[in-house]
Order: sequence, then structure tokens, then C-alpha cells
Amino acid sequence: MDDRIKVLIVDDSSDIRVLVSKICTRNGWDASVSENGQEAIDVIKKDDSFSFIFMDIKMPIMDGIEAAKIIKELKPSIFIIALSADDKNKYVDDLGRYSPFDDFISKDEMDKIIKVIVN
Repeated sequence: MDDRIKVLIVDDSSDIRVLVSKICTRNGWDASVSENGQEAIDVIKKDDSFSFIFMDIKMPIMDGIEAAKIIKELKPSIFIIALSADDKNKYVDDLGRYSPFDDFISKDEMDKIIKVIVN
């Protein structure tokens, strides 16, 4: 049985998907990718063994906020980290305590991803 941590990376930017995948695999994790929120939901419906998700907020087809809300309904225990080029305060203020995200990382702070992963 493979007991590696499974991570889903959801971003419409292939560069971000590749970067975060490399960080995850270097830490010995099993990384999968999706290009939008709807794909992420489909993945989680088929395989609920993911430990956490890195989720872009602004994506075509379905944005990260809506996808994260649906995924949290499907699997409340999954840890979802928002990835965005925008300011965190925009989403904290807009969503407040209703945010489906457990943490937030600005895309210009990619080194924080490593810290979140390690801790």
C-alpha cells in the first residue's frame, strides 16, 4: 500500500501546476493536477484519498471559491489552500468566516508553500 500524501493542484496556469507539482514530489508526495474547479470536483468524487488541495481562485469554467465550497461538502476534512495573485485581504474580507479555504498563499510567496507543506 502506498501511504504517500496525495495532493491535488488546481490552477489554469500550467507553470504554476508544474512548479507546485515539483515542490510536492520533492517532498515525497503524490501530486495530481487539474486545470479548473470542475475538474477538481470530478477528481475528488472519483478519489477522496487526497490530503489537501492547492486551489487557484480565478479560473475558467468554475472558480476556486465555488469549487472549494463543493469539495468541502464532499469531504469536509480536506485541507484547501487558496493560491492567488490577488491580495489575501480581498478574499478574507469578502468571505470572512464563510471561506472554504484553510489557508491562503499569494503566488508571489511560493516559498511559503514549502513551509505550509513541511508543517
